[in-house]
Amino acid sequence: MVMSIYPSQFALAAAAVDYLQDENKWIQCINALLTIVLHGLDAAGGAGELASRVMLCAMRKAMLKSGEADLLTGRPVCLVNFLEALTGKKEDDLQLGLISTENRDDLLENGMIIWNHFSLIKYSPTSKELLQFMHRGIAPQCHANQPGIDQIFTIYLKRDSDCLDAKNVKKRNRDPSLEDENHKLTNVYTKGKIETNPYLILYMNLNSQQNNTLTLPPFAERTRSDTGVATTQDLRRASLSFNGIDQFGCLTSQELRDVLQTLIDLEPDFVALQSDEPGKQYSKLINPHLQNK
Repeated sequence: MVMSIYPSQFALAAAAVDYLQDENKWIQCINALLTIVLHGLDAAGGAGELASRVMLCAMRKAMLKSGEADLLTGRPVCLVNFLEALTGKKEDDLQLGLISTENRDDLLENGMIIWNHFSLIKYSPTSKELLQFMHRGIAPQCHANQPGIDQIFTIYLKRDSDCLDAKNVKKRNRDPSLEDENHKLTNVYTKGKIETNPYLILYMNLNSQQNNTLTLPPFAERTRSDTGVATTQDLRRASLSFNGIDQFGCLTSQELRDVLQTLIDLEPDFVALQSDEPGKQYSKLINPHLQNK
C-alpha cells in the first residue's frame, strides 16, 4: 500500500504493488502497520480504514489470476473482473441491490477501473476533478469525517469516452443502523456531482456479528424527504455490503485474514469504554462515526 501526498507517485505505487505480489511480504507489511497503530502513529485514520485499504489493494493479486497482469503498469481493467475477484463470485451470481437491469448491465458490461494508490483529499471531488486525479492512478482517500464516503474510485464507461460514474467505499468497524445511514451512501448526500449514470457503493462492516454479503436496503421514506434523495437513486445505485472479513474472495489465505482481523481489532470501541452517559456523548461528539452506538 502507498499513501501519497501530491504530486502522486504512480511509478512508486506500481513498484509497491509488484513487491506485494508475495503474500508473505503482505503479511510482513501488515504486521508493521500493527506496530504503527499500537504506538498511535496512524495519522491517516483508524485501523479499520487501514484494513479496508489493504483489502482493496490485496484484490489486485486475485485479479492477476484472471489475466489482468497489466494492472501494474496502469492499464484499465474490467469492473466485473474486479467484483468477481473481490467477492469470489461469478458475474451471474453478483447481487447488486435494487439497481435496474439496464443500469446493472451498463456497469458490468462497460465499466472499467484504473488505480494503484491512495491520495488524501479534504473534500468531495467533482467529476472533472476525479478525471484529473485518476489519470495518475489515484484513488482519493477522503479526509476524516467527510460526509458518507471514505474512499472514491472512478468507473469509466467505455460506451462513451466522456462518461464516468463513481465507485465508493464506506467502511464501518461496528454494526450500524443501515436504515439511518443508507441515504448518506448516495451522490446526492456526499455532493459527488456525478452525471446521471449508475454508480456502485461497497459497504464494509468489518467487525459485524453477521457473516454474509448482502446489498444495501431501499431508502427509508423519511430520509428521502429530509435529504432530497429521489426514487431514481434506487435504480441507479448498485451496492454490496460485506459483513465480516471472511466475505472477501480475494483473501484466500487464513493467515492473511487473521492478521487483518488483528489490525481491525486494535481500534477500540471508545463509546463502550465510557462508564457514564456524558463520557459516551463526548466520544460521539469527537467522532461522528460513532453516532449509531
